[in-house]
Amino acid sequence: MNARKYWILTTLLVTVFTASSATKIFALELEPKYWGEEVEKDKLEITLATKVVSKYIWRGFDKFDDYGAVQPSINLDWFGTNLSTMVWASTPLSKGFVNDEEMDYIVAYKGSFFQDTSYATNYSVNWIYYDFPNTFSRHKDLQEGGVGFSWPGSFVLGRYSLIPSYYVAKLWPAKSNSVNSREGGWIHILALGYDVPVFGVMVEEQLIHLSSEIVYNDAMGPGNVDRNWSHIVLGISTTMKDEGVTVTTGLNYQISIENTVNDEDELWGGLSISYKF
Repeated sequence: MNARKYWILTTLLVTVFTASSATKIFALELEPKYWGEEVEKDKLEITLATKVVSKYIWRGFDKFDDYGAVQPSINLDWFGTNLSTMVWASTPLSKGFVNDEEMDYIVAYKGSFFQDTSYATNYSVNWIYYDFPNTFSRHKDLQEGGVGFSWPGSFVLGRYSLIPSYYVAKLWPAKSNSVNSREGGWIHILALGYDVPVFGVMVEEQLIHLSSEIVYNDAMGPGNVDRNWSHIVLGISTTMKDEGVTVTTGLNYQISIENTVNDEDELWGGLSISYKF
């Protein structure tokens, strides 16, 4: 890691901890995003979504080498039980990545405790199966188990909060005696976010979501990944909703720190459309 990236890492950490103690405002949604709106009891809620991204960046890795992807999904929220299941796919917008086409199967449970207090805590528990259908399962398929937490009431300022989040996950090969046995490992994601209200065109007030995350990679991912702070991601996005349709646009910038994860900084955008019924 060169001196410039040490300086960036130190500066961000100082800024984050200074902001959290002095301004007391916080908000962010981590990937995977399982803390959404409340679901009606006794109702199976289905969400169909499609996202187009200019790059597919996963945990800091550039999966399609600067090419974009289409990422459709279907999510089922099961009758207000806080249990959800999802099928998610990623298809590259370029040739040469057939074996990297991805189909993920996700089971998640979310909840909260200490509600209506300043230390209210949201939590999620998830399991993910990463399936690469165009190659042998023992070559690439992976599984992940993760736990996430957020604290929406810890740093309140006016109507909005600066919300800290933490996600920790373990990755391991899906099959025994796998070729990809070295891809197992842990990851830790520390994140912040804040919603900024601005004057809207179609609505009186539009929220701009600002987010940041810093990631410690404990040997998770393809190849020989060094244990280190791997990257920082800064993001801006906004969402519009109308009668079950949600449109979200966003822009992200990644400052890569650990070269065994990514030796380039990355800039990418995305547009997603979903319909809930």
